Amino acid sequence: MTIGGGVLFKEIFDPLYNAGKELQTGACPCVSVLGPTLGGGLARYEGLHGLITDSLLEAKVLTGRGDIVTASRTENADLFWGLQGAGFQFGVVLEAVYEIYDLTNNGNIVNADYLFEPTDNETLYQQMKEISTAIPAELSLLSLIYYDKTRNSVRHWRQFPISSTNYQQTMIMLNAVYAGSLEKSNELLKPFLDIGYIQSNVSETQWNIMPYLAGFSAQGPLCEKDKVRSLFSVGLKEVNVPNMVSIFNQFYDFHKQYPDAWQSTYELGIYGPQAVQKIPDDATAYPHRDINLHTLPSFQWEDRSIDEPVNVFGKKIRDQTAEYSGFEKLRLYVNYGHGDEDPESLYGAHKLPKLRELKKKYDPNGLFSHFNPF
Repeated sequence: MTIGGGVLFKEIFDPLYNAGKELQTGACPCVSVLGPTLGGGLARYEGLHGLITDSLLEAKVLTGRGDIVTASRTENADLFWGLQGAGFQFGVVLEAVYEIYDLTNNGNIVNADYLFEPTDNETLYQQMKEISTAIPAELSLLSLIYYDKTRNSVRHWRQFPISSTNYQQTMIMLNAVYAGSLEKSNELLKPFLDIGYIQSNVSETQWNIMPYLAGFSAQGPLCEKDKVRSLFSVGLKEVNVPNMVSIFNQFYDFHKQYPDAWQSTYELGIYGPQAVQKIPDDATAYPHRDINLHTLPSFQWEDRSIDEPVNVFGKKIRDQTAEYSGFEKLRLYVNYGHGDEDPESLYGAHKLPKLRELKKKYDPNGLFSHFNPF
Protein backbone atom coordinates (compact mmCIF):
# COMPACT_ATOMS: atom_id res chain seq x y z
CA MET A 1 0.00 0.00 0.00
CA THR A 2 1.35 3.41 -1.00
CA ILE A 3 0.03 6.56 0.68
CA GLY A 4 0.80 10.27 0.78
CA GLY A 5 2.05 12.00 3.88
CA GLY A 6 -1.32 13.38 4.99
CA VAL A 7 -3.49 10.27 4.70
CA LEU A 8 -5.62 9.48 7.78
CA PHE A 9 -6.45 6.06 9.19
CA LYS A 10 -10.13 6.51 8.33
CA GLU A 11 -9.19 6.93 4.68
CA ILE A 12 -7.58 3.49 4.42
CA PHE A 13 -10.10 1.34 6.31
CA ASP A 14 -12.60 0.74 3.51
CA PRO A 15 -10.12 0.45 0.60
CA LEU A 16 -8.09 -2.14 2.49
CA TYR A 17 -11.11 -4.07 3.73
CA ASN A 18 -12.68 -4.15 0.27
CA ALA A 19 -9.41 -5.58 -1.07
CA GLY A 20 -9.41 -8.28 1.61
CA LYS A 21 -6.47 -6.67 3.43
CA GLU A 22 -5.65 -5.02 6.75
CA LEU A 23 -2.97 -2.94 8.45
CA GLN A 24 -2.46 -2.58 12.18
CA THR A 25 -3.76 0.90 13.09
CA GLY A 26 -4.19 3.18 16.07
CA ALA A 27 -7.44 3.56 18.01
CA CYS A 28 -8.56 6.92 16.57
CA PRO A 29 -9.69 7.07 12.91
CA CYS A 30 -8.88 10.79 12.65
CA VAL A 31 -5.13 10.33 13.23
CA SER A 32 -2.72 10.26 10.29
CA VAL A 33 -1.08 6.98 9.32
CA LEU A 34 2.43 8.42 9.21
CA GLY A 35 2.28 10.33 12.50
CA PRO A 36 2.16 7.19 14.67
CA THR A 37 4.42 5.29 12.24
CA LEU A 38 7.32 7.69 12.71
CA GLY A 39 7.19 7.31 16.50
CA GLY A 40 6.72 3.55 16.41
CA GLY A 41 2.96 3.25 16.17
CA LEU A 42 0.95 1.45 18.86
CA ALA A 43 -1.89 -0.60 17.38
CA ARG A 44 -4.65 -3.00 18.35
CA TYR A 45 -3.28 -5.65 15.97
CA GLU A 46 0.35 -5.27 16.98
CA GLY A 47 0.25 -8.73 18.53
CA LEU A 48 -0.38 -10.05 15.01
CA HIS A 49 1.68 -7.70 12.82
CA GLY A 50 3.95 -5.67 15.11
CA LEU A 51 4.09 -1.92 15.56
CA ILE A 52 2.81 0.15 12.66
CA THR A 53 6.39 1.13 11.85
CA ASP A 54 7.29 -2.56 11.50
CA SER A 55 5.12 -2.67 8.38
CA LEU A 56 6.82 0.33 6.77
CA LEU A 57 8.73 -0.78 3.67
CA GLU A 58 9.85 2.46 2.06
CA ALA A 59 9.55 6.23 2.44
CA LYS A 60 10.23 9.24 0.25
CA VAL A 61 11.67 11.95 2.50
CA LEU A 62 12.45 15.64 2.12
CA THR A 63 15.36 15.89 4.55
CA GLY A 64 16.58 18.87 6.55
CA ARG A 65 19.30 19.30 3.92
CA GLY A 66 16.66 19.94 1.27
CA ASP A 67 17.23 16.64 -0.53
CA ILE A 68 14.43 14.30 -1.57
CA VAL A 69 15.61 10.74 -0.94
CA THR A 70 14.15 7.26 -0.81
CA ALA A 71 14.73 5.30 2.39
CA SER A 72 14.27 1.55 2.82
CA ARG A 73 16.15 -1.40 4.25
CA THR A 74 18.34 -1.43 1.13
CA GLU A 75 18.58 2.28 0.24
CA ASN A 76 19.64 4.95 2.75
CA ALA A 77 19.16 2.22 5.33
CA ASP A 78 20.50 4.37 8.16
CA LEU A 79 17.78 6.98 7.59
CA PHE A 80 15.14 4.25 7.30
CA TRP A 81 16.26 2.91 10.69
CA GLY A 82 15.82 6.38 12.20
CA LEU A 83 12.41 6.88 10.59
CA GLN A 84 11.16 3.86 12.54
CA GLY A 85 10.90 5.49 15.96
CA ALA A 86 12.19 9.06 15.54
CA GLY A 87 11.18 9.87 11.98
CA PHE A 88 9.92 13.40 12.62
CA GLN A 89 13.49 14.47 13.50
CA PHE A 90 14.92 14.19 9.99
CA GLY A 91 12.49 15.77 7.55
CA VAL A 92 9.07 15.50 5.94
CA VAL A 93 7.81 12.15 4.70
CA LEU A 94 6.12 12.79 1.36
CA GLU A 95 5.11 9.23 0.54
CA ALA A 96 5.28 5.84 2.22
CA VAL A 97 4.88 2.20 1.25
CA TYR A 98 3.52 -0.37 3.73
CA GLU A 99 3.27 -4.12 3.84
CA ILE A 100 -0.38 -5.10 4.21
CA TYR A 101 -1.90 -8.40 5.32
CA ASP A 102 -4.80 -10.70 4.54
CA LEU A 103 -7.80 -9.98 6.75
CA THR A 104 -7.58 -11.84 10.05
CA ASN A 105 -10.63 -14.06 10.59
CA ASN A 106 -11.98 -12.84 7.22
CA GLY A 107 -12.26 -9.37 8.70
CA ASN A 108 -14.77 -10.43 11.35
CA ILE A 109 -14.10 -8.93 14.74
CA VAL A 110 -15.72 -8.53 18.16
CA ASN A 111 -15.96 -5.15 19.85
CA ALA A 112 -16.98 -5.30 23.50
CA ASP A 113 -17.47 -2.31 25.81
CA TYR A 114 -18.29 -2.68 29.49
CA LEU A 115 -19.02 -0.14 32.20
CA PHE A 116 -18.24 -1.01 35.82
CA GLU A 117 -19.10 0.41 39.20
CA PRO A 118 -16.39 2.73 40.57
CA THR A 119 -15.97 0.41 43.54
CA ASP A 120 -14.99 -2.45 41.21
CA ASN A 121 -11.83 -0.72 39.99
CA GLU A 122 -9.47 -2.84 42.13
CA THR A 123 -10.98 -6.10 40.90
CA LEU A 124 -10.83 -4.93 37.27
CA TYR A 125 -7.17 -3.92 37.58
CA GLN A 126 -6.35 -7.26 39.18
CA GLN A 127 -7.84 -9.00 36.14
CA MET A 128 -5.90 -6.74 33.80
CA LYS A 129 -2.72 -7.62 35.66
CA GLU A 130 -3.41 -11.33 35.26
CA ILE A 131 -4.35 -11.24 31.57
CA SER A 132 -1.43 -8.97 30.69
CA THR A 133 1.01 -11.79 31.36
CA ALA A 134 -0.47 -14.01 28.63
CA ILE A 135 -2.71 -11.88 26.41
CA PRO A 136 -3.49 -13.52 23.04
CA ALA A 137 -2.14 -11.83 19.92
CA GLU A 138 -5.71 -11.34 18.64
CA LEU A 139 -6.90 -9.42 21.73
CA SER A 140 -6.41 -5.83 22.87
CA LEU A 141 -7.75 -4.20 26.03
CA LEU A 142 -8.17 -0.55 26.98
CA SER A 143 -9.50 0.49 30.38
CA LEU A 144 -10.51 4.09 30.96
CA ILE A 145 -11.07 6.21 34.04
CA TYR A 146 -13.43 9.00 33.03
CA TYR A 147 -16.13 11.30 34.39
CA ASP A 148 -19.67 10.26 33.50
CA LYS A 149 -21.60 13.51 33.12
CA THR A 150 -25.39 13.59 33.07
CA ARG A 151 -27.55 16.29 31.54
CA ASN A 152 -31.30 15.99 31.02
CA SER A 153 -31.22 12.32 32.09
CA VAL A 154 -28.83 11.40 29.30
CA ARG A 155 -25.40 10.14 30.27
CA HIS A 156 -22.51 11.66 28.37
CA TRP A 157 -18.87 10.82 28.03
CA ARG A 158 -17.06 13.67 26.32
CA GLN A 159 -20.53 14.96 25.38
CA PHE A 160 -21.50 11.79 23.49
CA PRO A 161 -24.83 10.32 24.70
CA ILE A 162 -24.53 6.61 25.42
CA SER A 163 -27.15 5.81 28.06
CA SER A 164 -30.25 7.03 29.84
CA THR A 165 -28.77 6.16 33.24
CA ASN A 166 -27.79 8.87 35.71
CA TYR A 167 -24.30 8.48 37.21
CA GLN A 168 -22.58 11.89 37.50
CA GLN A 169 -19.33 10.56 38.91
CA THR A 170 -15.97 9.10 37.99
CA MET A 171 -16.43 5.69 36.38
CA ILE A 172 -14.34 2.96 34.76
CA MET A 173 -14.85 1.50 31.31
CA LEU A 174 -13.27 -1.46 29.50
CA ASN A 175 -12.99 -1.83 25.73
CA ALA A 176 -11.97 -5.19 24.28
CA VAL A 177 -11.31 -5.87 20.60
CA TYR A 178 -10.89 -9.49 19.54
CA ALA A 179 -10.11 -10.75 16.03
CA GLY A 180 -12.07 -13.95 16.43
CA SER A 181 -15.45 -15.37 17.39
CA LEU A 182 -17.87 -13.99 19.97
CA GLU A 183 -17.80 -17.31 21.80
CA LYS A 184 -14.02 -17.20 22.20
CA SER A 185 -14.14 -13.52 23.10
CA ASN A 186 -16.59 -14.21 25.92
CA GLU A 187 -14.36 -17.03 27.13
CA LEU A 188 -11.30 -14.77 27.26
CA LEU A 189 -13.22 -11.94 28.93
CA LYS A 190 -15.04 -14.13 31.47
CA PRO A 191 -12.93 -12.89 34.42
CA PHE A 192 -14.11 -9.35 33.62
CA LEU A 193 -17.72 -10.38 32.98
CA ASP A 194 -17.79 -12.16 36.32
CA ILE A 195 -17.08 -8.85 38.06
CA GLY A 196 -20.58 -7.74 37.11
CA TYR A 197 -20.79 -4.88 34.64
CA ILE A 198 -23.60 -2.30 34.76
CA GLN A 199 -23.75 -1.61 31.04
CA SER A 200 -22.39 -3.23 27.88
CA ASN A 201 -22.19 -2.74 24.14
CA VAL A 202 -21.04 -5.94 22.43
CA SER A 203 -21.16 -6.53 18.69
CA GLU A 204 -19.79 -8.80 16.02
CA THR A 205 -18.65 -6.45 13.31
CA GLN A 206 -16.01 -5.92 10.62
CA TRP A 207 -12.44 -4.68 10.85
CA ASN A 208 -13.21 -1.42 9.00
CA ILE A 209 -16.24 -0.63 11.19
CA MET A 210 -14.82 -1.48 14.63
CA PRO A 211 -12.91 1.81 15.21
CA TYR A 212 -16.20 3.73 15.12
CA LEU A 213 -17.89 1.43 17.67
CA ALA A 214 -15.11 1.09 20.25
CA GLY A 215 -15.52 2.78 23.61
CA PHE A 216 -19.29 3.22 23.24
CA SER A 217 -18.66 5.02 19.93
CA ALA A 218 -16.47 7.65 21.56
CA GLN A 219 -14.33 8.40 18.49
CA GLY A 220 -16.26 11.49 17.41
CA PRO A 221 -15.59 13.47 20.59
CA LEU A 222 -12.00 12.19 20.75
CA CYS A 223 -11.34 13.65 17.31
CA GLU A 224 -12.59 17.16 18.10
CA LYS A 225 -10.07 19.83 17.18
CA ASP A 226 -9.10 23.13 18.85
CA LYS A 227 -9.21 21.69 22.37
CA VAL A 228 -6.71 22.20 25.20
CA ARG A 229 -5.20 18.79 25.94
CA SER A 230 -2.15 17.59 27.85
CA LEU A 231 -0.66 14.09 28.13
CA PHE A 232 1.44 12.48 30.90
CA SER A 233 2.15 8.95 29.71
CA VAL A 234 4.21 6.13 31.23
CA GLY A 235 5.15 2.72 29.82
CA LEU A 236 4.72 -0.23 32.19
CA LYS A 237 6.40 -3.56 32.56
CA GLU A 238 3.56 -4.78 34.76
CA VAL A 239 0.36 -3.67 36.44
CA ASN A 240 0.73 -2.57 40.05
CA VAL A 241 -2.81 -2.95 41.37
CA PRO A 242 -2.50 -0.80 44.54
CA ASN A 243 -1.02 2.00 42.43
CA MET A 244 -3.88 1.82 39.93
CA VAL A 245 -6.42 1.97 42.76
CA SER A 246 -4.64 5.06 44.08
CA ILE A 247 -4.73 6.61 40.60
CA PHE A 248 -8.46 5.97 40.32
CA ASN A 249 -9.12 7.55 43.71
CA GLN A 250 -7.05 10.61 42.83
CA PHE A 251 -8.93 11.08 39.56
CA TYR A 252 -12.17 10.74 41.51
CA ASP A 253 -11.10 13.66 43.73
CA PHE A 254 -9.64 15.63 40.79
CA HIS A 255 -12.90 15.52 38.85
CA LYS A 256 -14.73 16.88 41.90
CA GLN A 257 -12.20 19.63 42.57
CA TYR A 258 -11.90 20.79 38.96
CA PRO A 259 -15.26 20.22 37.23
CA ASP A 260 -14.10 22.20 34.19
CA ALA A 261 -11.61 19.37 33.54
CA TRP A 262 -14.29 16.67 33.64
CA GLN A 263 -13.22 15.37 30.22
CA SER A 264 -9.83 14.34 31.62
CA THR A 265 -9.19 10.59 31.48
CA TYR A 266 -6.67 7.88 32.32
CA GLU A 267 -6.23 5.02 29.87
CA LEU A 268 -4.42 1.74 30.49
CA GLY A 269 -3.80 -0.21 27.29
CA ILE A 270 -2.66 -3.80 26.75
CA TYR A 271 -1.73 -5.07 23.29
CA GLY A 272 -0.37 -8.48 22.39
CA PRO A 273 3.45 -8.38 22.44
CA GLN A 274 4.05 -11.40 20.21
CA ALA A 275 4.87 -9.81 16.84
CA VAL A 276 6.44 -6.70 18.42
CA GLN A 277 8.97 -8.68 20.44
CA LYS A 278 9.88 -11.02 17.58
CA ILE A 279 11.69 -8.12 15.94
CA PRO A 280 15.24 -7.51 17.27
CA ASP A 281 15.69 -4.34 19.30
CA ASP A 282 18.44 -3.06 17.02
CA ALA A 283 16.32 -3.43 13.86
CA THR A 284 14.64 -0.03 14.30
CA ALA A 285 15.08 3.17 16.30
CA TYR A 286 12.01 2.36 18.41
CA PRO A 287 13.51 1.64 21.86
CA HIS A 288 10.74 0.16 23.99
CA ARG A 289 9.75 -3.28 22.71
CA ASP A 290 9.78 -4.54 26.29
CA ILE A 291 7.02 -2.18 27.42
CA ASN A 292 4.01 -4.42 28.09
CA LEU A 293 1.36 -1.80 28.86
CA HIS A 294 0.91 1.88 28.06
CA THR A 295 -0.79 4.45 30.28
CA LEU A 296 -2.25 7.60 28.77
CA PRO A 297 -3.48 10.22 31.23
CA SER A 298 -5.12 12.80 28.96
CA PHE A 299 -6.28 16.09 30.45
CA GLN A 300 -8.76 18.39 28.73
CA TRP A 301 -10.15 21.68 30.02
CA GLU A 302 -11.30 25.15 28.90
CA ASP A 303 -10.71 27.43 31.88
CA ARG A 304 -7.08 28.51 31.42
CA SER A 305 -6.91 29.73 35.00
CA ILE A 306 -6.51 26.08 36.10
CA ASP A 307 -3.56 25.35 33.78
CA GLU A 308 -1.11 25.13 36.67
CA PRO A 309 -3.07 22.80 38.99
CA VAL A 310 -3.93 20.52 36.06
CA ASN A 311 -0.27 20.25 35.06
CA VAL A 312 0.86 19.76 38.65
CA PHE A 313 -1.62 16.91 39.03
CA GLY A 314 -0.64 15.41 35.67
CA LYS A 315 3.05 15.35 36.61
CA LYS A 316 2.23 13.88 40.02
CA ILE A 317 0.25 11.07 38.36
CA ARG A 318 3.08 10.47 35.87
CA ASP A 319 5.75 10.35 38.58
CA GLN A 320 3.71 7.97 40.71
CA THR A 321 2.96 5.68 37.77
CA ALA A 322 6.64 5.62 36.78
CA GLU A 323 7.65 4.70 40.34
CA TYR A 324 5.54 1.55 40.14
CA SER A 325 6.08 0.80 36.45
CA GLY A 326 8.46 -2.12 36.97
CA PHE A 327 11.26 -0.20 35.20
CA GLU A 328 14.09 1.61 36.94
CA LYS A 329 13.20 4.97 35.40
CA LEU A 330 10.56 6.65 33.25
CA ARG A 331 10.02 5.08 29.82
CA LEU A 332 7.28 5.95 27.36
CA TYR A 333 6.11 5.96 23.75
CA VAL A 334 7.46 9.17 22.22
CA ASN A 335 4.17 10.16 20.58
CA TYR A 336 2.57 10.20 24.03
CA GLY A 337 5.20 12.58 25.40
CA HIS A 338 4.25 15.67 27.38
CA GLY A 339 7.32 17.56 26.19
CA ASP A 340 9.40 17.82 29.37
CA GLU A 341 10.69 14.23 29.49
CA ASP A 342 14.41 13.59 29.04
CA PRO A 343 15.46 12.11 25.66
CA GLU A 344 16.57 8.85 27.29
CA SER A 345 13.00 8.20 28.45
CA LEU A 346 11.61 8.77 24.96
CA TYR A 347 14.31 7.35 22.66
CA GLY A 348 16.34 5.05 24.90
CA ALA A 349 19.89 5.80 26.01
CA HIS A 350 21.18 2.97 23.80
CA LYS A 351 19.62 4.49 20.65
CA LEU A 352 20.54 8.14 21.14
CA PRO A 353 24.19 8.07 19.93
CA LYS A 354 23.16 6.70 16.52
CA LEU A 355 20.12 9.00 16.33
CA ARG A 356 22.27 12.06 17.00
CA GLU A 357 24.70 11.06 14.27
CA LEU A 358 21.78 10.71 11.87
CA LYS A 359 20.52 14.13 12.94
CA LYS A 360 23.87 15.67 11.99
CA LYS A 361 23.77 13.91 8.64
CA TYR A 362 20.18 14.57 7.55
CA ASP A 363 19.16 17.69 9.52
CA PRO A 364 22.40 19.46 10.55
CA ASN A 365 20.67 22.79 11.19
CA GLY A 366 17.99 21.33 13.41
CA LEU A 367 15.07 22.42 11.25
CA PHE A 368 12.98 19.48 12.45
CA SER A 369 13.40 19.76 16.21
CA HIS A 370 9.97 21.04 17.20
CA PHE A 371 8.66 17.75 18.64
CA ASN A 372 10.50 16.01 21.49
CA PRO A 373 14.00 16.95 20.31
CA PHE A 374 17.15 15.14 21.36
